[in-house]
Amino acid sequence: MKYHNLVILIFLFSCNAKKSETSTQITLKKNIENSIKELVNYRKADLAISIYEDDIKKMKVKYGLKDKKDLLDVTQSKLVYDKCLLISFRENRDDFEYNDVLGNFIVEKWKKKDYFEKYHFEDYNHNPTLSLMKMFDFYNSEDLKKYSDSLFIETLRRYKSGKYPDLEDCINNPNIYIK
Repeated sequence: MKYHNLVILIFLFSCNAKKSETSTQITLKKNIENSIKELVNYRKADLAISIYEDDIKKMKVKYGLKDKKDLLDVTQSKLVYDKCLLISFRENRDDFEYNDVLGNFIVEKWKKKDYFEKYHFEDYNHNPTLSLMKMFDFYNSEDLKKYSDSLFIETLRRYKSGKYPDLEDCINNPNIYIK
């Protein structure tokens, strides 16, 4: 009888031990997957930077400029005006300003993050920045994902309410806003 109870106890402990191994394996697998996702995001950022740098070179040639400081990137203006950002936030047709408290809060939080690193290949005549890395980290951040999800829900609510005709026009016929 004692032998029988001992076998049952050993069996129960071995089952429990297998569960913890499985849990550990799952955690390890998730850590590996997260690390791989991070590597993939870095590669995506690296490719995007290549596109950006190539376009800057082309624009310098197009405009006959020697310094990229003479270029004015109007991407933000295009997003605001051509892509209905202003319309999706404003409360009524007469509002030409919008107040995005949560978006502004997240941006201010990320502006405060310092990205200063020195690398072995830098000499002291350089003033390196990691500004693009900071931008991509922000773009892939959980903060921005949560914000985007809440913004989607709020914009959908506004659209369905029928109280925002400009928003309805923008979504149903976006070409009227593109210049």
